Amino acid sequence: MMADELPVGTGSIKRRDPWGTFLLGIVTLHIYHFVWYYMINREIRDHSGEKIKVDPVLSVLAVTIGWLILVPPLVSMYRTANRVRAVQEATGAAKKISPLFALLIGLITFNNLLNFYMPYVQSHVNSVWDVEFARAGR
Repeated sequence: MMADELPVGTGSIKRRDPWGTFLLGIVTLHIYHFVWYYMINREIRDHSGEKIKVDPVLSVLAVTIGWLILVPPLVSMYRTANRVRAVQEATGAAKKISPLFALLIGLITFNNLLNFYMPYVQSHVNSVWDVEFARAGR
């Protein structure tokens, strides 16, 4: 299962293989990390509408040029994990992310080629999308 797509709200959501995202990050020399980060934040926005506020572009800027002053990427990674948690709670997903653990993983590995933040967060995003796919009968 690499990617299944389902239309929701104003866009679509996509289940991705958590370790596939990790490997794509390595193969693309970190570029896919930022593409993936934009996509999960956009999907949360599209899925949740006005309930969960997120600007995917600002999220990506925070984890790219934000490293120049260190604080923005840490805040963005924590908030993204917290948004995933909010969506998990809203949909009734059984699995729950720990935003603090996600931040710790992100702090240690986000700007490294071996970015373990991605598979951890993606597996939790998938837990939400699994609920939505089940509701849609897919």
